[in-house]
Amino acid sequence: PERQFVDYQVKGPFKSWRHTHRFIPDGDTGSYLEDVIQYEVPFGDLGRRLTHWLIERKLVRLFDYRHSVTLHTMLAEATRAGTTPATLTE
Repeated sequence: PERQFVDYQVKGPFKSWRHTHRFIPDGDTGSYLEDVIQYEVPFGDLGRRLTHWLIERKLVRLFDYRHSVTLHTMLAEATRAGTTPATLTE
């Protein structure tokens, strides 16, 4: 079965922020991690127009970094356990 957890912004720069992390099974030993981010910025349409490109750029950098760290951790664990290295796809 699919597993997930959700991060919500309680207080911060966004009007609302919801980040769902889903772990979706793939065969007997694999899984996919799917991220779904939903957010609203303050100040409505004006806020969206002024910040959209900045937020999108920041999210791309954040996930590039997380993919790098996740892959490094998975490969190190596979090496330690003597198993087949994991793969990471976008």
